Amino acid sequence: MNASLTLRLLSACSAAAHIRILVRTNSPYQPLIEAGAQPVDGEGNDSLSPALAFAGIDTVITL
Repeated sequence: MNASLTLRLLSACSAAAHIRILVRTNSPYQPLIEAGAQPVDGEGNDSLSPALAFAGIDTVITL
């Protein structure tokens, strides 16, 4: 994932937006949480992680 691009997207969103990110357990995603993202631990290649990360959302952006 491109963390700098994700941080730019987070800063461009309104405070009311709910941003969820799919992250690997050992990845350095703390700056994204501090910027307002809600992490979902998992891998993009298993069927459960994306289902949890994408539940109830309107838009998916993949990087």
